[in-house]
Amino acid sequence: MIRVETVRAAPLVLALLLGGCAATGVAPAPEASPAAQATPPAAMLLEQARAAAADGDHDRAAAFVERAMRIDPRNAALYLELARVRLDQGRPAQAENVALRAMALVPGDRATVDAAWTLVAEARDRRGDRDGAAEARAAIGSSR
Repeated sequence: MIRVETVRAAPLVLALLLGGCAATGVAPAPEASPAAQATPPAAMLLEQARAAAADGDHDRAAAFVERAMRIDPRNAALYLELARVRLDQGRPAQAENVALRAMALVPGDRATVDAAWTLVAEARDRRGDRDGAAEARAAIGSSR
């Protein structure tokens, strides 16, 4: 038999549980669209990657993002994050390639495409390709 106190407490417990679930999700990067949100396991790895990057451990950050990509391989936001990490690691050619892959995953998502072009421009600047960087910057917002 269910005790009356248990029934009265059930709504409170449910509200606390649901509130906790909502608070643990990782919001997408400002450039990412809502459609690019990661699955819960990938979101947790993305959160760990961002913490590692904030601590300056870019190799560990890359490992977390790559694991998240294996879980959610069609998520362009994860590719954008890996491109940022590659820039932080001083690997601009890899950053550009990963950003271009993000664009290929969601060609109609202007926010993601623009974020990817921004990363491509930064990668080209770091490689000394000023003309290529200018081309990438010109592509930002070009299909609106």
